[in-house]
Amino acid sequence: MSRIRRPAEIAVLALSLAVTACSAPATKTADPSVRAQPVPAVTAPPSTAPPVDTAAPDRSTTTTTMPGPVLEPPQAPDPVEIAGAALDAPLGDLRAVGEESRLLAILEFRLAEINPVIQSLVWDHLAAGDQRVLVASIYPYSELRGDPTLPRAMADLIAGEDTAPVPVEGDGFDLVEIELEDAWWYLWANHTHILLTGGPRDLARSRMAALAAFNADEYLWTAGDCIAIATADGLGPPYSPYGEEVVVPCDQPHQWEVLAADGAAFGDNPGASMPEPDEVYAGTSEACETGFAELVGGTPFDSSLELVHYMPDALEWERGDRYTACVATVTREAEPTLVDRSFRGEGVAMAVERVAGDCHAWTVREDRVDCEHPHDFEYLGEVTSNAGTWPGRNLRHPLSACEPLLEAAASAEEVDGATLGTYATVTGPVAWSNGDRRIACFAVAEQSGSPVRIAGSIGDAWEPAGAPGDGLTA
Repeated sequence: MSRIRRPAEIAVLALSLAVTACSAPATKTADPSVRAQPVPAVTAPPSTAPPVDTAAPDRSTTTTTMPGPVLEPPQAPDPVEIAGAALDAPLGDLRAVGEESRLLAILEFRLAEINPVIQSLVWDHLAAGDQRVLVASIYPYSELRGDPTLPRAMADLIAGEDTAPVPVEGDGFDLVEIELEDAWWYLWANHTHILLTGGPRDLARSRMAALAAFNADEYLWTAGDCIAIATADGLGPPYSPYGEEVVVPCDQPHQWEVLAADGAAFGDNPGASMPEPDEVYAGTSEACETGFAELVGGTPFDSSLELVHYMPDALEWERGDRYTACVATVTREAEPTLVDRSFRGEGVAMAVERVAGDCHAWTVREDRVDCEHPHDFEYLGEVTSNAGTWPGRNLRHPLSACEPLLEAAASAEEVDGATLGTYATVTGPVAWSNGDRRIACFAVAEQSGSPVRIAGSIGDAWEPAGAPGDGLTA
């Protein structure tokens, strides 16, 4: 099959499309320590856990995480080759013809000179007798791959004000149909690509159905896979845990390692109702905790590794996604860093050594810093919960359980309009159900309703030191 290639800068989408896609409900959610620090909230009455001695020993900064290699960023696979591979369905009675066409000009016009979210676009022209059909494969940048809002947003962009996209069925696949400039256009997406055909109605529709059937089976990441995203590829992990092209040998530079993945974690009934969000999160967290113990060793609670949980959101559930997955990374300044080895069996070596009075910038799992420098967290100590139910994402009880430690440690709870509050991480659902109900407590600050960094230990003189936007990321 002949294939005409076009550089990524030609395959671009409108800024409004980028905003639509990026504002969709996040499928991947990080461990709470990599989110923005919470604004201190009104909590339930404090628990009776006794305060602990918060005086930190005078010691130099130590490293609790495995240092990353000093290597060049990983080289991404050729995105044109990857996108082109999505077109390699059997041709049947069609033949490839290398030609420019009015259909291609229409597509380029609809996609040109607008904000890029696509890494590459490739296409072929196919002929059946005297009929021609344009087939195209679009490969988005990494953070948008799998976003369920992207195909419809692209369909709206192509249709413009001339017509309206219509959902249709094609040999068992849900397609989007557009009638535009005396041609019929069809779109379908898997978790890595958006495929498009344009031409006579029956020919374009049948070819799209064939493409969908050929590309429906996708590679779901599996435990032990190492994932590399090059700078030119968008840096962030994809919206959903699919795509073999980002998997590399673990002795090559990479940012993430997969701890667990299950493509049917919530069954395979297409008509099943989506569980409550807390139930989805609990199921994903349990799979993540179990996978962590089996591959890394130990528990996520005691580790310096940051975790990203993958779970379907409402739109993904509607299209049939039932996966869970979990990936681990070492962060520096809240960004994933390169390593050139597996985390397998490294649980003890990568365990966190927490001491009351330690200060951390960016996330609670990164190396401790001098408290005199701007930072986001100060470790207060550890308490044990008496709650029988794992709190999940509801940190109301853990935060209240940390209040006595804050009261005992802080010389002042408000300075220059900045107010101290608590932040907490808890053990996972498996450990919790087995009686390990530890809560790690941290002091954070907010000013004028927004998180703020501080300088100085809270037990001595401290002051607000700038917005966490200068460091902490959401």
